Amino acid sequence: MPQLKLPPLSAPVSDLLDAATAVFRMTLAKGMPVALFASRYQAMLDARHDLCESATLPGDELLSPRRVRVRLAAMTTLTSDPAFVQTATRPANIVAAASAKGMSFSSEGIYINA
Repeated sequence: MPQLKLPPLSAPVSDLLDAATAVFRMTLAKGMPVALFASRYQAMLDARHDLCESATLPGDELLSPRRVRVRLAAMTTLTSDPAFVQTATRPANIVAAASAKGMSFSSEGIYINA
């Protein structure tokens, strides 16, 4: 984002409004395509809403429709296999249950008494 030189607070209101408008345009121009794409994927892709949400990663990945379609296709294929879904979600369920019992986790292992 280009550096914007803000006018001093004592500047005329028209200068302050111009600066505010410039900041708004830079912010809108940066966020608008991502928000637009994110809102349209659900309508464009004929899939369950939870799969569409999982396929759309935050950030610039939203601006890559082919990657979103590939991820969605992979998730659709994998979710059609109940045994895989149970196996894939089991570690998350184990961690959630252990966390509820007060165990904390790190990449090196389990620590008891959080």
